[in-house]
Amino acid sequence: MPPVCRRCAIGALAVGVLAASLAVAEGPLVTVETTGEEAVGRLVALDAERGVSLRDDSYATLPISEVLNLTVEPTRRAASTTPRAGRVWLTDASRFDYAAYRFVGGQVEFSLVGGGQVTLPTSSIELWRLATEATIESQAFDNETDVLWVRRRDGSLTPVEGVLLDVSAAGVRFALDADGGAKPVEAPWPRVAGLRYYRAADRKLRPAATVLNFSDGGRLIVTGVGYRGAELEWEEGHTPIEAVTSIDLSAGRVLPVASLDLLAHRWTPYFRTKPDSEAGGYALDESLGGGPLSLRYPDRRAPSAWPGVVSVRTFARGVAMKSRGELRFALPSGATRLRGAVGLDPATALAGSAEVRLLVDGDERWSGTVDGGTRPYAIDEPITAATTLTLQVDYGDNLDAGDHVHFGDLRVIR
Repeated sequence: MPPVCRRCAIGALAVGVLAASLAVAEGPLVTVETTGEEAVGRLVALDAERGVSLRDDSYATLPISEVLNLTVEPTRRAASTTPRAGRVWLTDASRFDYAAYRFVGGQVEFSLVGGGQVTLPTSSIELWRLATEATIESQAFDNETDVLWVRRRDGSLTPVEGVLLDVSAAGVRFALDADGGAKPVEAPWPRVAGLRYYRAADRKLRPAATVLNFSDGGRLIVTGVGYRGAELEWEEGHTPIEAVTSIDLSAGRVLPVASLDLLAHRWTPYFRTKPDSEAGGYALDESLGGGPLSLRYPDRRAPSAWPGVVSVRTFARGVAMKSRGELRFALPSGATRLRGAVGLDPATALAGSAEVRLLVDGDERWSGTVDGGTRPYAIDEPITAATTLTLQVDYGDNLDAGDHVHFGDLRVIR
């Protein structure tokens, strides 16, 4: 069993008050990112007000003020066979798939695909898609109105603009824009394919909230999260711990570099084909080809087979660059550390090579060569009191062949 990592001064890891009263349980293996370095162990307890308890040969608790993120190791739990009935988007940027729903005391209780439930007021819903065969979320409307998607007898879906007056177990009560005071329409749920509330003034993130990232791609922004036994519990619901891939407890203390102000950009391609070619050479939160940011890692099932056998990890945030390029970002006040991973795009790794440098306030803080045989480098550099971060990518041995560098999950800790 992997021990709790003590490579850094996380603080005095006292015997966990949270865990002392708990029976020994085989919790999931988690990696905990802290304001220091990471810790690894079996999760015993999580209390958003107090801390995270891990188990090795004994119990240890990490203060919640030092915990940024928990990554849950995938288990061999069978994939859910529960069919998806629809998807919901909330005003706080949460989104999740559900298997069923019912109305309880004026609120909606959704059964999550991965197990568990979440109960929400309709005032928190921005978009509700009940039709699994349609992508109504991609449709745009010019008017500042609510929208109801109705199933026609031939199976097609028709969007109708107006005002959503009420939703209940009986259906949707809707006033048409063109009715001029006519009686509202009552639409039973079998006829409803989706609804969208116009809530431009209500879109906001909860302060100091926790983000649950689900294995099916959904995420919920919650408050008061805790873990005891096999379940994650929060104010509005619960779900099995195996249904989530990570628990973000950073509450605004982590900022993706891709979201920082870009102060300067320079790119000199090996072959200058256009007068304005300096405008390219980088991408934010995606690869240079428009796909996801990713890096090749040794496969844990056969680590000695690297680089012939690899595992590809995908990142939602990060920066992609090409030689010879430079990006300079403004660092936020209170920044303390820079973290992330750097390597070549898996699509170009076998032929590529590049020289990478990271500068903080103009001084080189890290440098390295990335190529097809190089494992991704972990970046973890102190940046206290710094004001700028510069990323530089230059030609390697193969010049501009395959020199697509990915900075995966490059982020600033405050």
